[in-house]
Amino acid sequence: MLKDKWMSSVKIGGFFIILLLLAGCQIAHEFAGTKLSPPLPVTSIALESAAGPVRLTDFQGNYTLVYFGYTFCPDVCPTTLAMFKLVKEELAENADQVDVVMITVDPERDTPEKLAEYVGYFDSSFTGLSGDKETIDQVGQPFGLYYEKHEGSEATGYLVDHTAYFFLLDRDSNIVVAYPHGTLPDAVVKDLEYLIENN
Repeated sequence: MLKDKWMSSVKIGGFFIILLLLAGCQIAHEFAGTKLSPPLPVTSIALESAAGPVRLTDFQGNYTLVYFGYTFCPDVCPTTLAMFKLVKEELAENADQVDVVMITVDPERDTPEKLAEYVGYFDSSFTGLSGDKETIDQVGQPFGLYYEKHEGSEATGYLVDHTAYFFLLDRDSNIVVAYPHGTLPDAVVKDLEYLIENN
C-alpha cells in the first residue's frame, strides 16, 4: 500500500516537472525574412523629407519598415508600398507602433516633395526621404544598398536597378530582419505582432 502511494507521488511529481520544463521551452518564432544576428545599427545621417531633415534614428521607439526605391519605378516599388499599406491595415490597433520609410535611389528626379506625394498615395503616415547621392550611399551602406541607372524607354527616361529587399528596424533603430521582394503582408504582420507582444 505504501509502495503504491509512493509510486503515485513519484508519477505526479514527474508530471509536474515535465509541465514546468515545457513551460520554460517556448517555441522560437520563425521570421519570414532573414534575421540578422547581431542586429546592425543604422547611421544617424540626415536625409530630407518634405517637412525637413529626418534621420532613421528619429523613429526610435517604434518598429520601422525601410525600403529603397524611386517614384518612376514601374513595378517593384508600388507593389512593395501597397504591401506596406496592407500591413498597417492588418495591424489595426498596433499600426501606430510601426513606421514606414521609403528612401529614393533616384535623387535627380525624386525631390522630397515628389516623394511625399508619391508615398502619400499609399498612406499619409509614410515618410519619403531624398538627398544627394553621397548621403544616400552612406545611409544605405548598412543595408548593403545597390542601385544603378540604365537606359529605359522614351516614355520612362532612364530606369534604376536597385535592391528589392526591404528591412525591419527594431525600436532601437537596428536592422533586425531583411525581407525579399514578394514577402506576403500576412507574414510581415505575424513578425511584427510577435515583436510587439514580446518586446
